[in-house]
Amino acid sequence: MSWSGPVAGNVTFGFDSSFRLVSRAVNGQALALGYDADSLLTSSGALTITRDPQNGRLTGTTLGAVTDAYTYDANGLLSSYVASYSGNPLYTESVQRTFSGASRRRPRPSERRLTCGDTRTTRPEGLRT
Repeated sequence: MSWSGPVAGNVTFGFDSSFRLVSRAVNGQALALGYDADSLLTSSGALTITRDPQNGRLTGTTLGAVTDAYTYDANGLLSSYVASYSGNPLYTESVQRTFSGASRRRPRPSERRLTCGDTRTTRPEGLRT
């Protein structure tokens, strides 16, 4: 696909025999995509995507020195997320759920201001700690 005008460009796509997108190039800059045996995305350029081999659920990603990790509870629901740089956690979030499995309240925008190393745990309205 090509276009012209004030911003000209060219995008090309490559597909494998299973019709999965395996490459994309913008103005000649290529990006390769990788898949596992279940056709789940495992890489996109330098980004590596790690999945649980039993269910394909996302467990983490790596891009250079930046990593993130996801953990899940016994019901398969997200329970925590950690983003790190060179092994040092920069952002951590825990998700606590009610007995019915509903996610606890989302923080207001003013409560979302976090700095490196902060930890936030969301709790339902009225829960005391």
